Amino acid sequence: MRKTAALLLALILLLTLPACRKAGSTATPDTPEKPADTEPAPVDTPEGGDTAPAKPAEPDGSGLIIDPPPPEVPDEPERTGAAAKMAEVTAGDIRYVSAVFDNVTAEELAARLNEAADKVTDEEMTGECYYYLELYLSGGPEGYSSDDEYIELACGLDKGLVRVDHHPQDAKTLETVTVKDADLYGLVRDNYRTERNVDAAALELYGKTLRDRAQSIVERGPGFTGYEIARFALYDTFEDGGDCYEVYEWAPLFTAADPSAVMWVGGMYLDADAMVAGRDEYSYFVVKTAGSDTGICRFLGWWLYQGPDADTSRRTALESIKEAFEPKVKVCWASDRAAGDRDEFRVPGDYVSEAVFYTEGPSVYDLRLYSMFMTGYDEAAGPAYDMTELYAQEELRPGRDLLAGLSFPGDMPTNAVSYREESGQTVYFALWESGMDGSLGLSEFVR
Repeated sequence: MRKTAALLLALILLLTLPACRKAGSTATPDTPEKPADTEPAPVDTPEGGDTAPAKPAEPDGSGLIIDPPPPEVPDEPERTGAAAKMAEVTAGDIRYVSAVFDNVTAEELAARLNEAADKVTDEEMTGECYYYLELYLSGGPEGYSSDDEYIELACGLDKGLVRVDHHPQDAKTLETVTVKDADLYGLVRDNYRTERNVDAAALELYGKTLRDRAQSIVERGPGFTGYEIARFALYDTFEDGGDCYEVYEWAPLFTAADPSAVMWVGGMYLDADAMVAGRDEYSYFVVKTAGSDTGICRFLGWWLYQGPDADTSRRTALESIKEAFEPKVKVCWASDRAAGDRDEFRVPGDYVSEAVFYTEGPSVYDLRLYSMFMTGYDEAAGPAYDMTELYAQEELRPGRDLLAGLSFPGDMPTNAVSYREESGQTVYFALWESGMDGSLGLSEFVR
């Protein structure tokens, strides 16, 4: 019995021994393991490379082989509020982009927002915001409003800084962060870039009139230091009987040392080059190129073309153009108009005739009378006059005429009248007497 029990114990020890040995060992419990004489297997490396072999697994203190821990994966940054919305928005989520110009796509916006989501900063903007983009994530297609979910991007002249406002749908709260990202900033600001387009030949013809107008805006200010004519190009042409009109689109830009000193009104904005755009709402320059009074011009407003379709729009534009070239002031001999409430003016001298100036429409402002005589004539520019101001009146109202005693020596016009258009343009008319019936009339000229 004792011999049988000893054999069973030896068998149990023999069966449990491999779990306590190192892998690949041939040692017995009574014999210490000898180090192996074999060389380690070579490690293949890329051709021409010098990559070191991977670090083999190492035994721990008990002699067991322990695999190395897996590489650490950095945790995703924790995003909340507007930053979280920036990170998750896709091009498909963006239903509509509200911008001054259509120079940005949903794909560009989504990509830039995703990349900027981790660039939240505590740095504060130091000035006004001038550049905006709004991307609507709900609403439409008939229309979009502040009740819809949208993201507003705003930035100023602090390069790289963009304020991101997330407006959840129908929510009273506003989620706001500031990010510092040059690409997102550039996308918003570049959307305000002005496209230059100037017809050099046309500018040579009409440049003086345009430059005088732009300079007068600089002088009125406030805050402007200079100007640039960024666009001046033919937009449309009209023929009406013997009269022809050319319509030019024009856009001056204005420099400002400090944009915050500018008086900002509707339609004005700071373009990508930090120049003030939209200051002159009279964005069409119309020239009469054939017929009577050839070469005269008018500045007409951006609303010139109105109508549900192109044909209607052009018809209404032509009607407005013809009306604009009609004198707002009318004149006749005093004997041809019933006396009423009048202002009066008379030049000294014995050979004086009385004329009446009046308006049948809205009031006319900055009315002035001149004596004039022609000093020369140019085929392109027309007649040149030497003019002396005789009288000025702030307003000529309907129902209150101006009775003017003027001298009419000879057959050539020797008197003129001017007034200021609603656009701010001053227009000039020579006063002449008809050789047919002796009536008085006005003929516009360019000074």
